[in-house]
Amino acid sequence: NFKGGVWLQVMVPPALNLSPGVVALKVQYVGAEAIPRGGVTGQTYVRAPKVASVDFTYFVPQPEVLAVRWCEGCQTGRTCLVNGRCLKGVRPKENSAPLRGVGTLTVVLRNMPVVPHNPLTGELAAAAKASISASLGSTSVASLSRVVFQDGDLSAFELSMPSASAGEVLAEMSVQPADAPVPTTASFTFTFFDDNIALSCFECRAPSSSGAPFRVTITNFLI
Repeated sequence: NFKGGVWLQVMVPPALNLSPGVVALKVQYVGAEAIPRGGVTGQTYVRAPKVASVDFTYFVPQPEVLAVRWCEGCQTGRTCLVNGRCLKGVRPKENSAPLRGVGTLTVVLRNMPVVPHNPLTGELAAAAKASISASLGSTSVASLSRVVFQDGDLSAFELSMPSASAGEVLAEMSVQPADAPVPTTASFTFTFFDDNIALSCFECRAPSSSGAPFRVTITNFLI
């Protein structure tokens, strides 16, 4: 309390049955009336309700991509990444993958809709009829392999990689539950690269005090 008022800390309730927009937020005192000065102990006193209200706006949080990681080989078990590492402890590629169409892409997002799935296997529920995919540019689509998790406002999905042309593309993750009229989407940039191109040298070292020339070999690099 403070002079002339009171501070309240309240939790925003779920609004699953409400459309985004303005609603009335009301605060009403529901406790017992204190005994007034000169009152009698044990007597019930009733006062007029005290109600304060204000307009409160509900909105749908915008979905966003938090991480995009690619593994050529997956760990054994429920998820491809374990402790942030691919098969044999290899560090995953961030926002990029070879154009060969191999491996698994893990996308972590915030504020995506919940889709019914089996938490033990990550498979979508048979009756869910949900659609989950990622368009990687205008012609390549990564299809869902399994749901990694959905916890609160966080979600993660594993997708199988398509083949593509080398270069940076605008990608879009899309999740559409069966009861949603349109998909929820989140955009990110992604790069396909040709991992057949390799740079090598016979002796990859030189003294720091001089710019001595050395020979390198580039394979599968057309000029």
